[in-house]
Amino acid sequence: MRVKRFDPVLASPFRMDWLAPLDATTQDDYTRAVAEKAEALLRSARFMDAQRASEPGLDLEVRLWVEAACGNACVSITWEPGAQAFGFHLLDDSLRDRLACIVFDALPCVDARESDRQLDSLVEAMRRLRIDGPD
Repeated sequence: MRVKRFDPVLASPFRMDWLAPLDATTQDDYTRAVAEKAEALLRSARFMDAQRASEPGLDLEVRLWVEAACGNACVSITWEPGAQAFGFHLLDDSLRDRLACIVFDALPCVDARESDRQLDSLVEAMRRLRIDGPD
């Protein structure tokens, strides 16, 4: 009988850094839904690492739907080159609003503070483009 080797990365604990004001029950529902898919999320990050290694500069996003008692949501997984970290963002079912950042202990991950900083930088760049026009 072959025994499956334990992989600590695929068993990494995580925390939710909330970006949207949600009540405690909704936060708990989404956290449980993410926990059910945690191994798939980490496997997706490994896949993205392999793709980036074979094709440097590749811009890739993986999306994984989660089903919570309060409703469905999507986890968007990206590599954030500026932060040199993975972005695991819980999106609402419209795919427009970031509800939370999922931060795994075993991986470099974007947290709520970095996500807010990135959003501020994007808004500032759009403001400059509007005022100054394209270069």
